[in-house]
Amino acid sequence: MHAHTSTVEIEGKTFTITELTLGEIRSLFKRMTELEAGGSFDVVDFGLFPEIDLVTVGRMANIEDMDVLTPSQLKVVIEKCRQVNPDFFRMRDRLMTAGRQIQEARATTWSDPSHC
Repeated sequence: MHAHTSTVEIEGKTFTITELTLGEIRSLFKRMTELEAGGSFDVVDFGLFPEIDLVTVGRMANIEDMDVLTPSQLKVVIEKCRQVNPDFFRMRDRLMTAGRQIQEARATTWSDPSHC
């Protein structure tokens, strides 16, 4: 059972945003790891919004057909997802920051001839 829920209405449709369980969070991050290892990757799902992928939005908001929504409508849903799942977003932000720092460190190491 989900601890927190909230609703958002768009064009007469009501979407219920739910707080993810720890198991759901683990599953979503596992899926992201599998994608990085060469799984199927949809540019729109993972590139449209920098703060979250559309698969995760669909899970949080129980949206089956996201293709009928516009980016501006999805931004409303994402903001509600952020309100209901603040811990998830904070964790994702920390992981993204750590990933960027690792990439920068690797780039610096590879571009510095003294490390060869």
